[in-house]
Amino acid sequence: MRFRDKIVLVTGSARGFGATIARSFAHEGAQVVITYFPAAPGDEALAHAVARDCGAELVLPLDVRERASVHATFHAAAPTCDSRRADS
Repeated sequence: MRFRDKIVLVTGSARGFGATIARSFAHEGAQVVITYFPAAPGDEALAHAVARDCGAELVLPLDVRERASVHATFHAAAPTCDSRRADS
């Protein structure tokens, strides 16, 4: 469990590679923050399904093209993150 006690935010984790990466981090013990593209039909439901697979508590909308969306997502995730980081 290489990522136990670490928090990982995976962009685009509602489907495809993002979902696979989120599941892999969860399998390695990370607490995963799931994000989805809010303009994509069905992505929120898919994101919640991935969250159930990962045991993730946070599912957040994220449009990486919009600075305000990035700030809002990280601001929403910050209280659960403490000082644990996957890159530390």
